[in-house]
Amino acid sequence: MIKEEIPGISLAIISKKDSLYWAGGFGMADIENNIPMTENSLMFIASTSKNFIALSIMKLVEEGKVKLTTPIKDIIPEINYKNPWKDTNSITVEMVLEHTTGFDDTRYNNFIGKDDEYLPLKELLNRYPNALHSRWKPGTMFSYSNLNYTVAGYIIEKITGMPFETYVKESVIDPLEMNQTKLTDPTAKYPNITIPYGYDFTNQKNVPFFSSGKVGANFMQRPASFVITSSKDMLKYLNFYLTVNENDSSIVSKVSVDRMENGETSYDAKLKLEGRYGLGNKPGLREVQLFGHNGNAWNNSNFLYNREVGVGYYLSTNCSFNIPQVRRLLNAFLFQDYKQEKTRSYRPSEIAKPFEGFYEAVTSRNEILLFFDQIRYAGNLKVENDTVYFNGGLKQRKYKVFDSSTEKLISLNRVDKGFEKQRNMSSLGLMYDENNEQVLVWDSGTTTVYFKKKSAFIHYFKHISLFTSIPILVIATLVILIISLIKVIKRRFKFSVINTTVIVLTLSLALMIYIGIPSGPFELIALGEMNTKTMLFFVLSIVFPFVSLLFIKEFIKHRNKNLSLWLKTAYSLMCFSIIYLNIFMLQNGFVGLQFWNY
Repeated sequence: MIKEEIPGISLAIISKKDSLYWAGGFGMADIENNIPMTENSLMFIASTSKNFIALSIMKLVEEGKVKLTTPIKDIIPEINYKNPWKDTNSITVEMVLEHTTGFDDTRYNNFIGKDDEYLPLKELLNRYPNALHSRWKPGTMFSYSNLNYTVAGYIIEKITGMPFETYVKESVIDPLEMNQTKLTDPTAKYPNITIPYGYDFTNQKNVPFFSSGKVGANFMQRPASFVITSSKDMLKYLNFYLTVNENDSSIVSKVSVDRMENGETSYDAKLKLEGRYGLGNKPGLREVQLFGHNGNAWNNSNFLYNREVGVGYYLSTNCSFNIPQVRRLLNAFLFQDYKQEKTRSYRPSEIAKPFEGFYEAVTSRNEILLFFDQIRYAGNLKVENDTVYFNGGLKQRKYKVFDSSTEKLISLNRVDKGFEKQRNMSSLGLMYDENNEQVLVWDSGTTTVYFKKKSAFIHYFKHISLFTSIPILVIATLVILIISLIKVIKRRFKFSVINTTVIVLTLSLALMIYIGIPSGPFELIALGEMNTKTMLFFVLSIVFPFVSLLFIKEFIKHRNKNLSLWLKTAYSLMCFSIIYLNIFMLQNGFVGLQFWNY
């Protein structure tokens, strides 16, 4: 904790073999007031809340009030979502819970509301319908979206006729006697609330996110991230999952929990990838398969368990950054006596030979960031002897083909150094979709990416062009400014329209990059508001193409003049860069982008 500068940790651990049931805290819940973290400290657990929503819907399923296969149009027809494949691929309840609707993730403008803004879920969903648009056939590809669980919360309200918070309390919280657990109330300032901290890099210290203490009160996607709880109560929640095999549960049966742990609507399910997202349940690829969920907003939370081994833990910190070192320590402690036997045999990897080639990501959590994921997630797949090599995700990994693979569905296990001693889990899949196109599914344990075969030349041309266009403009601007300064000193300066447009374009681009890439969580939240920065981005994104047209006009005019070869070459490079940057901005929706209305 000292090394990572973690303010406080809330922790609950169960190891049934050792009869270990422990809850407590480390560090500080409130630095300013010198309040230590204890088993009673309340923590906003962000997306780990999704598990509570999914469990509540499974309760409704067991009560016969809804089916997982029910199309949502039959339950919430008043919600303005778009599904171009509605005639053949209706969005169902289970697709919502498994994030296979194809919806974009929460947009900046409907992430954080004002302190007094507490919209009913129906109004919230219909106020910001842009993200509720299926980008591919529902029930095919997983893409994590907080909006799915806003929809799930509203489904609970329509079925039960009560606020989703009330139903979750009555169906899950109260039966487990989680007496300290709160469901976000916008007016409350809870006793024992843990203060969340962000890191201020300027002053090199942790600073509070909310001075009011109303943690998470104005988080607009409430069903996706609404639980405030303690390690004492999460010990009870862990125990429910670890004893569902043994007891007649007052909430749901073992069959329902089995279903929650296994996704069924995605390509991952066809491939039987064990890391696939279930119903509010994302397995992790560790020494042993861990089910549960994690969350990250201004706090970081992890809720993980394995019913077969009888272990689990809840780990939450009051800081916004990830804590992999602490998780590794917990895994090493809990699984120190666990011995994993080989559970699968392999077959010759020649079956994967037809899939050789270059692949590029075709999905992204946010559509506006697809270009970034295409840069990060692209690479070649090749087969040599008994091994499949794939270098997507920035580095090469080795895989072997499972014995159960077929011509259409090929599941692979990662066998390179990092996974040698871990459980034999599917972490890569190759398959043909309904259009007979080759699809590659990659699950890193924390990220799921879908790839399709693309032209390597076009991929590298696009991204090399992008990353050379910006330096070309910057260098050109510096040269123009230096030459202009020299001419001013020598009193030989003359105003040049073409040089001025280059300077304006470079400054505009630099400002848009500065505004559009937030340096921290505070800046990210501010992107959803209409403020000086977001208004400036909007104006500059419109100015950029108009000034570009002026540059092109001047460039054509100057080409006919008696310029030296190096000047013609320099202006030609600048012209290419400017044209390419405009194409890039248009293709990715940056021209005229209003973050507050996105």
